[in-house]
Amino acid sequence: MSAAQISNGVFEIAQRGGVVIGPAKVMIVAVPSAAGVSQDELDRGGAQPKTMAIPAKYNEDSVLNAEIEAGEGAQTIDFDLE
Repeated sequence: MSAAQISNGVFEIAQRGGVVIGPAKVMIVAVPSAAGVSQDELDRGGAQPKTMAIPAKYNEDSVLNAEIEAGEGAQTIDFDLE
């Protein structure tokens, strides 16, 4: 599992070597205030609110997927949330 904070619509997963290559299920979770939340806490699944501000189809019942490609450098993956 990898986690990252989203700020102004941008996220980066560079911690601990990034993510595993291949298909990945993506979950987007709204945290009322992520200020002061450590990467370790995010990685453990902490800081998740009891009520979600984002529809379940993007988090616990996620329909979002990504294909993580091998190689060096940044990879841009955009998600169109309706």
